[in-house]
Amino acid sequence: MQSVSKSFVESVTKLRPKLEAEGLLRHQNAAPLRVLLAALKARKARTSFKLVKGRKGNTALESAFSLATEATRKAAPDTVNVGVDPVWKLSGANLVVMSQGLAYRAIKSAQAAKLKPRAQTNVNMTNIIDDVESAFGVRVSTADVWRSIRSKHIDKLGAVKTKIRSD
Repeated sequence: MQSVSKSFVESVTKLRPKLEAEGLLRHQNAAPLRVLLAALKARKARTSFKLVKGRKGNTALESAFSLATEATRKAAPDTVNVGVDPVWKLSGANLVVMSQGLAYRAIKSAQAAKLKPRAQTNVNMTNIIDDVESAFGVRVSTADVWRSIRSKHIDKLGAVKTKIRSD
């Protein structure tokens, strides 16, 4: 496999033993990486990964990028089975590598997964994303909005922050 992402190649090669020992709790893309690692373990053939400098001139990477770009423009996402066969499923973090911070992060993410989305917050978020796009011509994600709300540079908009957080 070829990739232009150094973090991806390192996650599935050099950092894989450490990430698996931690139960992928620190990884920002834990869910898709968990599925990928299970699929790699299930393969009988050897899989090699190669970091490439860029996709320019590499027809395989250019076509993969164009397909990914096309997929982001779809109105409705495709349904993809991302289930992991129980034989290859990671059970969690090893106690040897578990720290208080890592345990706290796992507990908080489990609690956050149980929360139901708030209807008014979703409406406010959609309005903010649409307003940013109409004003600046850039489509931002909800993660970008939440990150910017917590920024020290947005303190002048305290009423907006309070409204978004309280709804």
